[in-house]
Amino acid sequence: MESILHINNINFSYENKAALRDVSLDVKSGDFLGLIGPNGGGKTTLIKLALGLLQPNKGTIELFGESVSSFKDWNKVSFVSQKATSFNKAFPATVFEVVSMGLTPKIGYFKRFTAKHRAAVKQAVAQVDMSDYLHQNISSLSGGQQQRVFIARSLVSQPELIILDEPTVGIDHANVKGFYELLHRLNKETGLTLVMITHDLAGIAQHASKLVYLDQQVQYEGSPEHFTLPETDFHVLRGIRA
Repeated sequence: MESILHINNINFSYENKAALRDVSLDVKSGDFLGLIGPNGGGKTTLIKLALGLLQPNKGTIELFGESVSSFKDWNKVSFVSQKATSFNKAFPATVFEVVSMGLTPKIGYFKRFTAKHRAAVKQAVAQVDMSDYLHQNISSLSGGQQQRVFIARSLVSQPELIILDEPTVGIDHANVKGFYELLHRLNKETGLTLVMITHDLAGIAQHASKLVYLDQQVQYEGSPEHFTLPETDFHVLRGIRA
């Protein structure tokens, strides 16, 4: 399968403090990768490097076979941040308007919004089972529903890779299961490649095709079924009982 994200022997430090050491990772087309590990283990730093927001001290990163430093086709990549820390609940916009924002990088701020674009928005909303809420204000939705809308905003530009940073933060427990099932369905039915940072080991292990445990170095990369949490971090991840 095609390599979507290839990270080779990365080192990165903040001033004199090492954040990542000799990290290598390969995400193939169609993977659903769960990126887990303790706070301060370098998960967010690794994603920032993969998105070209930081530059490694050593090593190389490739997106779709091209160095991330010269990569230009960013429509292939979408990012979903933690809703709870990035969303203003008083924001006066409908589901349709929020999802439409995902097309801005493609069509620009001042181009005419066509029937084709409206159809793309409706399709993305349907993919996350939110069609009944298309014209509802997003602030009136539950946390789980809001995060589905943000997934639709990512889907509308038809990316091949979506990176999610703790997307279940702020979602009540009852809706987390449905959110994982949504991601699993998108991955299996459309072949969408997913990389998800999470502390929810119990949830991600049920749906990811691959787990990576990162604590400055890659401590584990492989099947969720064979993963054993390091004894020193036994209480770090949710869903684990002592």
